[in-house]
Amino acid sequence: EVLADASRLAERLKAFPIRLERSRGLLESISSSGGVVATELTGLELRKLPGVFVAGEMLDWDAPTGGFLIQGAVSTGALAARQMAALDSRS
Repeated sequence: EVLADASRLAERLKAFPIRLERSRGLLESISSSGGVVATELTGLELRKLPGVFVAGEMLDWDAPTGGFLIQGAVSTGALAARQMAALDSRS
């Protein structure tokens, strides 16, 4: 029921509790490694799960730290949103 209502789903996801038990050292916590490889994607949509999009740290790419990872996450998020909107407009 909640999955069918985008507003209710967004509300639940935004309220999802995440409890930090401890932090990690800087060398371990700067960024993740691995993720979905480009050959598994059409744009940012998963080939095996049409309608499911990935962005940011979900992707298998490494970049220098600092603003670059943030910019990559924002840019791929914006691209995924445009691809979702284009998909939705064809339905």
